[in-house]
Amino acid sequence: MDKNEFKNGGYSNQGKNDGHLIEYNGEVHNIKEWAKIFNMKEGLLSKRITQDKSPFNKAILSNEEYLEYRKNFNKHLKIYEIDGEKHTLKEWSEISGINYSTLKRRINKDNVDIKTALLPSKDYRKRER
Repeated sequence: MDKNEFKNGGYSNQGKNDGHLIEYNGEVHNIKEWAKIFNMKEGLLSKRITQDKSPFNKAILSNEEYLEYRKNFNKHLKIYEIDGEKHTLKEWSEISGINYSTLKRRINKDNVDIKTALLPSKDYRKRER
């Protein structure tokens, strides 16, 4: 086994996602291929493994199952919901392209709900206060 192959869902965040091989249930694929197999965005799977440090078998869970896992894993993790879609603030930041610190400030200091916090800057400034 060379340095880019890992057994039992292990992963190293060195190099490119498509260069690392992950073995799971007897199959070996890179992140890009696993994301396609599990119908996920490659960046989401990579983030769950590298940033969240989730084991592979948890990283591939559906969004709903993964949030439940993370909530149980980290009792202080806050989940925000809009129209049935649930994410952490960091995930909403990545989805919306709005800086995490900006969202956090809007929610905590400006005291707005997540839907309002996710408005683009020009619309956020125009909102009724």
